[in-house]
Amino acid sequence: MARTTRKGTTPHGSTSPRSEKPVRLAPKRVQDWIVVVLNPVIDGLRREIGLLSRGLWPWVEGARRFEYHLYWREYVSELYSAVREDFEIKNPARVADLAQHDAALDRLRGSVESAFDRLVGPEAAALQGEVKSLFAPQDAERYYRYYTAAVAGGYREMREGDILGKVFDSHPELRERALSLVEAEMKAVRDHAGALVEIDKRLADELAKERTLLADQYGVRVMPVVE
Repeated sequence: MARTTRKGTTPHGSTSPRSEKPVRLAPKRVQDWIVVVLNPVIDGLRREIGLLSRGLWPWVEGARRFEYHLYWREYVSELYSAVREDFEIKNPARVADLAQHDAALDRLRGSVESAFDRLVGPEAAALQGEVKSLFAPQDAERYYRYYTAAVAGGYREMREGDILGKVFDSHPELRERALSLVEAEMKAVRDHAGALVEIDKRLADELAKERTLLADQYGVRVMPVVE
């Protein structure tokens, strides 16, 4: 974010035509960037890294999106959209970097969605019948979709006491059959997950360093003051 754009200027300040000296930003403005934008985005990226490193990308089948992996702007509360927009205006290069995260997330989502769709499609009819037979008839269709979302989302076990967790954990042979049906799709998922981890690690590290530099430069806190 602190790249030089032309002599005497950086994306964090503008230049006076007469003095050619960068205009210093108000410390309160920088503090808002840190607390409202950088902190939650860094935390979100680190949470993604933790889940992806464990082979998990929990999938919400109804919404057809990830449960914990978000686009970077979604990590910033909508209550502070004005602060986020101000950050974006003053830091276009960093926004372009963060767009790489969103693009990688889209690729991962597409591959997980492909795996899910195949498991609920006609090619998996035999598997569907066996898994659904383990649930009450009135719940079978709904629970099969939850089951499939867990498989596509990377779960190897659920360790939960509800009926879905018990079926998932007590019938590993069905889970392995499901994975064999979507072997190609899950390979793509793992590849895209690995690529996203590398992007997340780089961005989290760069943003953390930038946060420290801004805090030192403007004499502000990295964490909000609790009163």
